[in-house]
Amino acid sequence: MSKSLVPLLTLFFHGLVAATGPGSAAAEPQYLPNVGPSRSTYICQTRVAQDYQQGTEDAIDQPLTIDPALPIGGQGAAFDGVQLVTLPPGTVTAPWECTEDNGCYDDTSANPRGTALLWVPDGLKRNAPRVLYVHGGSWYHGSPSTDGYPTFAAKLAKTLKMSVLVIDYSLAPVGDFEVILQQVGEAADFLARHKPLDLLAGKWKPSKRAKKSPPLFILGDSSGGGTAISALVAQASETGLPGARGAVLRGGVVYSPWVNLLSNSPTYLSNLNSVHQPGDYSLGDVAFGLGSVEELVSSYQANAQDYMGEGSLTDPLANPFFAPARWLKRLPPISFHVGEPELLLSDNAILANRIADSGGLAEFHQYDGMWHVFPMYKDGCGSGESVVLAESAFEATDTFLQGLARGKRPRCKQTPCFFGHYEYPQGEDTARGMSSFRGR
Repeated sequence: MSKSLVPLLTLFFHGLVAATGPGSAAAEPQYLPNVGPSRSTYICQTRVAQDYQQGTEDAIDQPLTIDPALPIGGQGAAFDGVQLVTLPPGTVTAPWECTEDNGCYDDTSANPRGTALLWVPDGLKRNAPRVLYVHGGSWYHGSPSTDGYPTFAAKLAKTLKMSVLVIDYSLAPVGDFEVILQQVGEAADFLARHKPLDLLAGKWKPSKRAKKSPPLFILGDSSGGGTAISALVAQASETGLPGARGAVLRGGVVYSPWVNLLSNSPTYLSNLNSVHQPGDYSLGDVAFGLGSVEELVSSYQANAQDYMGEGSLTDPLANPFFAPARWLKRLPPISFHVGEPELLLSDNAILANRIADSGGLAEFHQYDGMWHVFPMYKDGCGSGESVVLAESAFEATDTFLQGLARGKRPRCKQTPCFFGHYEYPQGEDTARGMSSFRGR
């Protein structure tokens, strides 16, 4: 799903705190100093709600957009300690166009389309694991160079000390599920066969043996998180991941993934923002819970159908929620990170349970008060203080992937490994540092 979907649905936000309404953005939000979230979290929550109401993106960690053709050094402090390799269209995936004639309405200037970005942290080891990132945006919006993804990918690369490849897959309706999944497989193959440090040095000659590459991981958020899990499900299926050519994804981490195209599990009702009447606190889903359940589910299913083309919304590859147990059992380990107020919380919890019940390893992190893809707001939305639970998500991602890369055994004997994150006391996370793998 995407912030950009809300204006399209012309939904009215019920319950937004008055201090952050139109015309009063300068007012300082008031929060309870002895219970609930810390000041930075509360300010961020209210400003994220305002973004979704007004169709803006001010709260996301800046900068939102970069020019891939220019040196990265002068485009923001977020890029200190990381270098960028711009991979032209046709290098990783095929070039494509976003025009009114083909029905694409992503209003960014990220052209030429099909340009992939590889983020390489300073001091990268030659045999370090490699990350493939699939961006969100309801399959309608987004690119590697817009919507906050350059900043997010750069921070992930530095935190993980791994290279991060973000692809510009063909947005719907130019590309549908089958096209996008093929492009993800091709990107995995590219990442397996090319050494990031060689690419950084301008050496483009690939390796011939994808299976001999360092560990490959796939990450994604929102709709991209759903596609990332679909890629893992496809890899576990009898047909395999199309386009991968022997490349093997060893695990995945997903942030607020859209894993059920029907969008009809229980929290689509119980986490509606209008269900809660909290006074000054915006409880419930401040991003996608802004209307009636009938309007929301109908619109989300229509969005999903554009992604599927002529396919069924219950296709077990496209909709991991319906993947059979024999595939789920063969999945590599997956770490879920979801805000407790999100509509799609129950989708993710149910899928994690199904993976565990089938014999797979799932790690489930649930964050109190956090909104859709909250790690992208780690800097604190202009509050001057970082969001502690977003910091925890970065740390948990690092611990999980490092554990997989080093072949560690999970510490929890029964999955899904559950970690409930709460600010208590304010400014501290009750589950910080907890993971199915021990820290470094």
